[in-house]
Amino acid sequence: MLTRKALHGRVVNDSTAIESGLVFNINSHTGSLINKGLFSVLAKANDTLVVTSLGFKTEKIVVRVADFTSSYYKIKLHAVANELLNVVVYAKHVPHPEFGSTQKIV
Repeated sequence: MLTRKALHGRVVNDSTAIESGLVFNINSHTGSLINKGLFSVLAKANDTLVVTSLGFKTEKIVVRVADFTSSYYKIKLHAVANELLNVVVYAKHVPHPEFGSTQKIV
């Protein structure tokens, strides 16, 4: 039986690091937060990683033996457009009745 070892990697979009997100190993039920593009997760060959970040398409990746040979395993995410259903814009100089007077906030 193969034991899991640390897989260090970098999550990017084109060549820019993804600031935050999650790398989750489905097989071991463990994960790692993406911090400035970098992550480290316990894995072994044939484990499935799910990589997710807000504004990017979620990727599922099956780990291979060769993925442990490089110092950083590179994962590329593709940006997706999130459409908003409704956007409401209020005039700046007129207080909206729902929010009341802005002087209370100051």
